[in-house]
Amino acid sequence: MSSRLSLSMIVKNEEHTLRACLESVRHVVDEIIIVDTGSTDATVAIAKQFHAKIFFFPWNGNFSDARNESLLHCTGDWILQLDADERLEARDKKKLRAAISTTTADGLEIFVVSRKTERNKLTMSHSLAVRLFRRDERFRFQYSIHENIIASIEDHHGKIIHSDITIHHDGYDIAETDIEKKLLRNLPPLLQDAERYPNDVFVLSKLVQTQFQLHQNSEAEKTLARAFLVIQSGKATHAASSRIAHLHILYGEIRLQQGALREAEHSGLESLRLAPRQYAAHVLLTRVFDQQNKIEEAIRHTDAILSLHAKQGALSLDVALYANTDSVSEGDCTPLLEDVYYKRAVLFRKINNETAEEKELRVTLQHSPVMVSALLDIAALQARQGKLQESLSFVQQAIRLEPNNEFALQLRGKVFYSLQQFSESLASLQQAFSLGVRSDEALILLIQLTKRFQNDEATLPYFEELYARHSSAGDVVFGFIQALAASQHVARALEITEHALLIISDEQLKEQLQRIREKLYQAREAAV
Repeated sequence: MSSRLSLSMIVKNEEHTLRACLESVRHVVDEIIIVDTGSTDATVAIAKQFHAKIFFFPWNGNFSDARNESLLHCTGDWILQLDADERLEARDKKKLRAAISTTTADGLEIFVVSRKTERNKLTMSHSLAVRLFRRDERFRFQYSIHENIIASIEDHHGKIIHSDITIHHDGYDIAETDIEKKLLRNLPPLLQDAERYPNDVFVLSKLVQTQFQLHQNSEAEKTLARAFLVIQSGKATHAASSRIAHLHILYGEIRLQQGALREAEHSGLESLRLAPRQYAAHVLLTRVFDQQNKIEEAIRHTDAILSLHAKQGALSLDVALYANTDSVSEGDCTPLLEDVYYKRAVLFRKINNETAEEKELRVTLQHSPVMVSALLDIAALQARQGKLQESLSFVQQAIRLEPNNEFALQLRGKVFYSLQQFSESLASLQQAFSLGVRSDEALILLIQLTKRFQNDEATLPYFEELYARHSSAGDVVFGFIQALAASQHVARALEITEHALLIISDEQLKEQLQRIREKLYQAREAAV
């Protein structure tokens, strides 16, 4: 006799995602139990189309209470928990039914692959979570937020095993201000849970992460210290090594921000020891070794990231690699390949390996042809190698993507100058200057080109910028004075001359400046 399966969900205003979720489990589940916490859109109407049993629960700020309300109405032998923005992998439908009919376990860990955009950046994360479990009145969700069933199953000595079933979670674009609001909203219930479950590593790790994301580093350090003391005392609950590994990552991130590089390194290595097949530790260690100027070590950790990608697939992860949950750090995030290759390019540049740098940049652009930073870097590299037309092609691509990228405009101006396309160079450099670019090289070119195509007067804004940085440099001082005098700005020319006489120690230069001063005084008297 096959086991009956209930789908358990809590929802609120999910009209944009609910249909796809329910379609993914059609003909898989035997009943759909939905608890609505206050929808004002078409959520309930959509649920009715799938013959869901709908119950209403006044929202009280506690996710576990709402989830447990749903469990009360389930009648199946097994319960599948999904959120509205999740979908069961189509190929796993039969696998799921077979699993609940044959297993002796009380809970099955399912592989959750999340893709979302935060701050206009695609991110991926993966985790193992108990989303499939026997209906048992002893098994209830815990925690006000970041609720889960696994703690209850573990507390009642239930058996949990892994499955190769996958759920896909699709996130959404979150504005930076909304992220902060969400974190601030989550903080009070997390603090309450930390008081209610003082020895619970899961709760403490979630609290640390939230404090860290809110830049409350001193509070995060206090929570970390508390978590490590609990672990050392032997009183810790729900202390899987994956969670402890995640705590070490967070500690390492804080130490990295503080410049305590050796401590950050130690934390990254300890995290890797606890959870060998994770990205986060390698990402942290790449940054740590980079800042320590141990570039070869940093590159080695990017090699490890790419190796994980190769084994797991860039966009689809191989569940078989995760033979036990402790192999993955909780909250581990899959970096995008283009970011990894771009970081490698930057690292190779630091050790002056142009061949490797170019290779990594080209691979970066294969994965992301619209990455402006990579386009500019390879354009600059080609320019250094004298491949001016190819350099120009890359920089023009960057400008088409970001027309007001001041660094792209500056680079284009330099390339045009090298190609002896002087009027085009001047136009591009002037545009870059108007957007805030103030590099010495660009200023010098602007002075040369403006004097050639316009007049001395037009060079003065560029001289002012250059002089502000190099007021004791003889060539800058003399050039500025000359341009001022030619433009009839005698008073300013005298001011620059008098200042230069006070700070320049070279006697020969002083003699030249004194002669210039005399001529400027004569010019001023003649004008009067």
